[in-house]
Amino acid sequence: MVTHIERSIFVFSEITDILRMGKIHILICLLLVVLMSSCGSSKNISYFQDLDAYLQKEIALSDSLNPVKIKTGDELAIVVSSIEPQAVTPFNLPSGQGTISSYIIDNEGEINFPTLGKIRLRGLSTDEAVDLIQTRLEDYVKDPIVNVQIMNFKVSVLGAVNAPGPVFFTGQRLSVLDALANARDLTLYGRRDNVLLIRDNDGKKEFIRFDLTKSSQVFSSQYFYLQQNDILYVESNKEHQKDAQMSQQKQFNLTLITTAITTVISTVSLIIAVSRK
Repeated sequence: MVTHIERSIFVFSEITDILRMGKIHILICLLLVVLMSSCGSSKNISYFQDLDAYLQKEIALSDSLNPVKIKTGDELAIVVSSIEPQAVTPFNLPSGQGTISSYIIDNEGEINFPTLGKIRLRGLSTDEAVDLIQTRLEDYVKDPIVNVQIMNFKVSVLGAVNAPGPVFFTGQRLSVLDALANARDLTLYGRRDNVLLIRDNDGKKEFIRFDLTKSSQVFSSQYFYLQQNDILYVESNKEHQKDAQMSQQKQFNLTLITTAITTVISTVSLIIAVSRK
């Protein structure tokens, strides 16, 4: 395996030979090839390379794509208000100072709402849940205002990003780009053309791949907005994987050598100790 140092020495010697022979034009051509290849490699880390062509097609991302659905185990904060505050008191959970009480979606997909009883919310978006609860409240409260928020919305970003880990979100929507931004973007080794989304859809795993260099595969995807508990995995490029394998091999070799040396020293020390007796 040729090391970076050996390769550098070889290149330097070749340049020296070219200069010695006076073939400056060959050196210029080589430098142009290097510059062109370095410019080409920048394409691997550029996002949305076809954005101009994408915009010319006037393809717009619909706001109705992939709304977040309420699932079993979700923690919901539901607050009811009205122009008559006393009228909505029976429909709100008691809250402590600075905290908001929440509901947990049970295995049947329901919550036990004060006064109204069981309400099935699983499978609904937060907007649909608002409409349903408001309709149920109209028999008791004039012009009720309902706010529904998913409190435990979380996705995980793993792999070749600068800050891998969970991303917590309290808004209405979190896009693929939002999640990667929260993970402080991909590293230089991360493959922009192969970001994997893993989703658990009612016990069935879905695997979706994004090519971040192509606008049409990102902005027009029905998976652009994430669901709670989604996982984004960014794969490292092959060069980085090889470097990691080499580093592991070097570490193994160093451990092996250290162990062998320690064993030899221990054996020699034992022999010397026995011979002195």
